Amino acid sequence: MSKYVPKIDKVDNNNQKYLSIKDANDRFNKAYKYEFYYECLWIAYALLEDRTDAFFYHIGFLDRNRHGVDKKTKETVIRLLNIDKANPRYNFSKLFYKLDYMNELFNWVQNEDDVLNNYEKELRRVLTKYINNDEFLNTISYLNSEWRDIRNELTHGLCNKKVDAVSIRLKELAYNGHNCFKVMNKVVRNIKNNHIRKKFKMQ
Repeated sequence: MSKYVPKIDKVDNNNQKYLSIKDANDRFNKAYKYEFYYECLWIAYALLEDRTDAFFYHIGFLDRNRHGVDKKTKETVIRLLNIDKANPRYNFSKLFYKLDYMNELFNWVQNEDDVLNNYEKELRRVLTKYINNDEFLNTISYLNSEWRDIRNELTHGLCNKKVDAVSIRLKELAYNGHNCFKVMNKVVRNIKNNHIRKKFKMQ
């Protein structure tokens, strides 16, 4: 099978990234104002995908292209996420896998670990700030349960649902999804400011 080649140009600098996020937010707000809640839901999902990518990038798990695991931290990723070392398989390309990995990571933060390398010590120090952040942890839990389940129902069974019920759920899901993005974005920006990648000379 030939390698997939993207059909749409990707951002290649921070300014373009800023404009991309801003444009998505502007489109969400306009769509919500005019009650295009399907479009809102699609945009909210894309924003959440991006922020969870950014979370794992800024803590040093993903490489600079945010496609694969960073070589410098691969052993840590395998161990902290309880991945089979003999046959390591991880999937950072889907939102709900990444939310599962976040849960694994915060479970690790709360457990005692006798032998940590310097990177893992710094990672624990940074992430410890969030183990009592109910807003953030509740966001992860909600996205990976109710929000995921209802979104899947709407995606795969729209034409088998009552119209009034769909309208109510769509508006609710779009609104909540965008609020979850705001929570996630605030945490990601704070983690970015800890400069983990710079401290450990990751490209």
